[in-house]
Amino acid sequence: MSSDNIARLIFGLILFVCLLINGKNYLEYKTVIEKEKPVEYTVVKTYYTVGRGRSYHMDATFQGRAYKLDITKRIADNIDTNIYPAVYYVKRSDKLITNWQTILSLRIVILSSILIILCCIPFNKFVGKAKPLS
Repeated sequence: MSSDNIARLIFGLILFVCLLINGKNYLEYKTVIEKEKPVEYTVVKTYYTVGRGRSYHMDATFQGRAYKLDITKRIADNIDTNIYPAVYYVKRSDKLITNWQTILSLRIVILSSILIILCCIPFNKFVGKAKPLS
């Protein structure tokens, strides 16, 4: 087995684990949002961090406990104008989530699925061997 195949196998397994984790999160979050009512919470602060891009966060308290939520820029702007997002409590993982977490998990599942399929395609059959110019 060549080193390229081993690397693709390891990369595929890592993607498969990401697919399983985010798939479980997506199904759990979607179920909570569909079946539960939004909870009442208190916003402590909103802020952003800079890394590869801006990441927006919200610190909130629910039932006396502090939680950190990932939010979008639009949600952060709406909070500044006193329009607060619907937040749901996930009992199994003891988390507060917004609809954004569901969308994010679905996007990661789709991307992981596409990349797993690409890892499984034998590229040498499609690319072929280069022929020398004559």
